[in-house]
Amino acid sequence: MDVEITVADKSDAKQILELQKIAFHKEAALNGDMQIAPMVEALADTESAFTTHVFLIARKGADIIGSVRVRAEDDTCHIGRLFVAPEHQGRGIGRQLFIAAEEKFPSAGSYRLITGKLSSGNIRLYESLGYQVTGEMMENGRTPLVVMEKDRA
Repeated sequence: MDVEITVADKSDAKQILELQKIAFHKEAALNGDMQIAPMVEALADTESAFTTHVFLIARKGADIIGSVRVRAEDDTCHIGRLFVAPEHQGRGIGRQLFIAAEEKFPSAGSYRLITGKLSSGNIRLYESLGYQVTGEMMENGRTPLVVMEKDRA
């Protein structure tokens, strides 16, 4: 499958958000919480995030099939909202997006992400990329999350 990873622009926000909600539905159901942040995010919030984050998208032809957002804060690169359309999952696209996200901030001293504690597949992916669980937290007082980090290689 020919997939191209590119930097998104604000005009992609609506399509990114729509696909995000489809892709995160499984995660929300796994946690029994349909109010997780990726599910309740409004278009204005996604558009606003373009001022603080770099959005990368995976395209197959003209279609966006995945995305991730990245921002730098001090010496840390924060990676978030990684998703791939359900029908394209399991083909390495998430890994490609994640690696591209790290490469956007090569001078970062460390990389950090937050994912669902029950999301064993996500955790395995991140561990395979060198991340370790460094903490736990709750979202909305209901959904258990883990913080994962790695130092720059």
